[in-house]
Amino acid sequence: MIRAALMACLLLGEVTWAQGAIRLKTRTIDTAQAAGQERSMGRPLAAGRHYLLQFPSYPGPDVRQQLAGMGIRVLQYVPDNTLMVLVGRGLNLEGLGATWVGELEAEDKISPLLATHASDAFLVIFYADVDMDTARVVTQLEGFEIVENPDLLPGQLLAVGSYNAIWGLAAWD
Repeated sequence: MIRAALMACLLLGEVTWAQGAIRLKTRTIDTAQAAGQERSMGRPLAAGRHYLLQFPSYPGPDVRQQLAGMGIRVLQYVPDNTLMVLVGRGLNLEGLGATWVGELEAEDKISPLLATHASDAFLVIFYADVDMDTARVVTQLEGFEIVENPDLLPGQLLAVGSYNAIWGLAAWD
């Protein structure tokens, strides 16, 4: 009897763990709960769309190779068992073996520390694949002035503007 109860607990724990979560700096996405929810899509850029793909286990080299063969570019790993990817226009995400597919919300892209930030200068970090000429145009479209700084890393801009305008910038994919 104890053995059966222990086995049931182990199986239940495995099922619960497999449902998974995606751990971001701003929140944890409960992918089991979020599976049926509609998600708003950010404003697209020409290259395609960015998605989070969560898998039932760690997406190793074989999964990454399969994605690359389909024209899907892997940008980075996100805990747990999730990849941030760039998917070209018209590509179908069916049959990848992913347990959850979704996009980041604007709120996921903005540090909660900015709410207490007293300055109007912001370090804006773009996805690794974003063309920086496009990043500059989008940043300026949202009302920011770009301050050139040679000490920034690739994919970063120093932007000066209103805190409220940061939400418009984060709405872009």
